[in-house]
Parts: sequence; C-alpha cells; structure tokens
Amino acid sequence: MAGNALQLLGGAGISAEHDKESRLDRLAQSEKLRLLYQQSFPAIFASLFTAVLVCVVLWPVQDKYILLAWFSALLLSSLVRFGLFVRYWKIKPEGEALLAWEKPYFLTLLASSLIWGLGVVIILPRDSELQQVVIYLFLLGMSGGAISVYSAHRTMLLATIGSILLPIATWFLFKGTVISTALSLGTLLFLVTTIRAGQVLSATMDRSFRLGYELEDARVAAEQRALKYSLTGLNNRRAFYRHGQAMLEEAGRASRQLAMIISDVDYFKN
Repeated sequence: MAGNALQLLGGAGISAEHDKESRLDRLAQSEKLRLLYQQSFPAIFASLFTAVLVCVVLWPVQDKYILLAWFSALLLSSLVRFGLFVRYWKIKPEGEALLAWEKPYFLTLLASSLIWGLGVVIILPRDSELQQVVIYLFLLGMSGGAISVYSAHRTMLLATIGSILLPIATWFLFKGTVISTALSLGTLLFLVTTIRAGQVLSATMDRSFRLGYELEDARVAAEQRALKYSLTGLNNRRAFYRHGQAMLEEAGRASRQLAMIISDVDYFKN
C-alpha cells in the first residue's frame, strides 16, 4: 500500500512538472508572438516602399502590366496584414490567448514573402544583368531586415527568408553563367548562416522569456508561503494584518463599518 502511494505521488509530481514545463513553453511562445506584433508592423510599409523602387528600376525594361499586376498582388497582401494588425490592437489578447494569433500571422507573412520571391522571378528582365543584380541586392537587403524583425520566431524567420531568396537563387543556378552561379551559391551560404543565427537568437529569447515567467512563479509562490501556515494552508498573522489593513482603508474610503468574528476551535491541531 505504501509503495503504491509513493508511486502515485511520484506520478503526480512528474505530471505536475510536465504541465508546468508545457505552460512555460506556451507562455514563452506567446511572448515571442507579442514581440512580433509589436515590432513588425513597420515592415509592411518598408515592403511596399521597396516594391515601388523595384518597379522604378524595372519600368524601362519590363512590361508595365506585369509590374502593376505584381505590385497589386503585394499591395493586397499588405492590406490583409494591415487588417490583421488592426484587429490585434483592437482585441489586445493576453497570455496564452495570443497563440490563436500565430497561424494568421504566419499565413499572411508567408503570402507576402512568396509574392516577393516568386513574383521577382517573373518580373526579372531576362536580358539585363545589371537590373538582375540590382533586384537581387534589394532582396538581400529585405532578408537582412527580416533577421532583425522576425528573429524572435525561428520558423517564421526561415520561412520568410527562404520564400524570398530561394526562387531567385534557383533561377540564377539554372541560368548557368559564372555570375549567376556565384550569386546562387552566395545566396545559399547566406541562408545557411541565417539558419544558424536564427536558431541561436530564437533559443536565447525563449530562455529569456521562460526565465521571466519562472521568476514570477517563484515570487508568487514565495509570497503565498509567507502568508499561510504550511500545515493547514490557512492565512497566518502576517496575512491577517495585510488583508485587514486593506479592508480598513477600503472601509474608510467608502465610509463603511467593519465587523470581526473570533471563534475558538477546540482540538484544532488534532
């Protein structure tokens, strides 16, 4: 019987520890999402501004309707992302409720990134290496900016940079010239470096957020232990004075009276 009881207690302890770790993981994930929503809003306008520059560069050498169609698709995806941010600010989700906002954020971000990556391959002039290199530099600049904006969430960072750079890297590779092959290999090297950097940054942020919640849990637990008897779980003398003082102050502000009942419980320890 004693052995079974110890096994039950051990199993309960493991389950409680697992639940705690799972809760910390969810809270850390929600904090990373909060950070994304806070710092990535300007990226919508940066993306549109860069698209305008791309259109200006390609306007003399590319079909105008193709450029306008690509820019319109990007503008539409940006408006959808803008609407998502407006809804987020209106609702202001907290804690684990933030996790429900991860999927729409990821899908809208991925759509915009694919419009950039695949769209640039479509609008890229086939007979002008100068414009090709210029547009490639634009994409590299956007990818560098994405590292600072989306580094809190490794999956979103890799999906964004991969969607932007892999299509043009593949196109350069199949083009077969010396310059295009070098650009393709350079892009792949950049992606490998980004994967490593994103892993380190995301893990560091995750540990930081988890530590913050662990410290808060420890503070709350210590405060509760200071206000309760460990044997009974009832409020102790310190809690009586703290809560009593708060009740007296509230009664004074509201001009109300307080009543206190004292009872003696026989054989309480038994």
